[in-house]
Amino acid sequence: MIPEKALFGIGQDGQQVFAFTLRNELGAVRLLDYGCTIQSIQFDGRELVLGYDDLAGYEQGSSLMGAFVGRCVNRILGGRFFVDGKQYQLPKNDGDNHIHGIYPNCVFSSELGEDQVTFRRLSPDGEEGYPGNLDITVRFRLEHPFRLVAEVEASTDAGTIFSPACHPYFNLSGDPSRGVGDHLLMIHAVTYTPFDQTLCPTGARKSVDGTSLDFRKAKPLGEAIKAQDCDIPVAKGIDHNFVLDEGSDPAASLYCPASEILLQIETTQPGLQVYTGNYLADDAAPCGKNGIRYRDYDAVALETQHFPNTPNCPDFPSVILHPSERYFQRTVYAFSKERPQ
Repeated sequence: MIPEKALFGIGQDGQQVFAFTLRNELGAVRLLDYGCTIQSIQFDGRELVLGYDDLAGYEQGSSLMGAFVGRCVNRILGGRFFVDGKQYQLPKNDGDNHIHGIYPNCVFSSELGEDQVTFRRLSPDGEEGYPGNLDITVRFRLEHPFRLVAEVEASTDAGTIFSPACHPYFNLSGDPSRGVGDHLLMIHAVTYTPFDQTLCPTGARKSVDGTSLDFRKAKPLGEAIKAQDCDIPVAKGIDHNFVLDEGSDPAASLYCPASEILLQIETTQPGLQVYTGNYLADDAAPCGKNGIRYRDYDAVALETQHFPNTPNCPDFPSVILHPSERYFQRTVYAFSKERPQ
């Protein structure tokens, strides 16, 4: 089925923004060309992601609701990195660090296909301080029974760093006022990357064994959010990158006992950033969907990614992309009415 296309709004710059809806018998996914945003996931009659009802919310919001973030997701210490011996400086938009980038505020071109939408953008050399003209393709496809597939491809004409991610916030109950403390999270990860006081990873890896970050067996998010170890109080909740076990499938799962909805995540990425919406109450938009003012911990973002601060941590998997290479990543969000095993 070819996706439905409809005008979503007119931006502050006068540019039209469109919504694209993928449907099957189990539900629907709505995407925006503004930031390649996952605006809505409806399954089993419930809305499963946070967001805004209009474009103004996405323009004003500060929580990156459902957006495609990059060039380099997450934090980079001091906003500095080196490629081929040359240093580059990025804007410091998170204290003394750089985080996420501008793609959430960019309108991408679009192309419709059978059960899929493809977004494209040329990120010019020097944008935000990043080197190289970067040609980006972001493709979303809805597969049966209800699997949202997100694929990213890219090429560059000069050495650069590239490590994007999708940033949806999930509440599988369909009712954000319930929060996600009762959601059961499982992650196939033996280690995580500890961080400094600015939440920027130091380059080390630590075992989750015996800590509140041990999600190798599913447990409620609420238990970990309130914990005192692993610098959880520094982040005011979970805002940690997990080193995924190689070959694990799925890499992680999230289950809501109230709705009996299970989300399983498959990915080619080496890491998973878990963010429990620790500052959702501070979002700059007046309200979310249906006029709701979101609170802290009303949802959880599960961001498949390379590790934060990788450009400054030589022992982390590299995010450098050269002109001779083609970037590719794939993440699947599979929804079902199954109990986790």
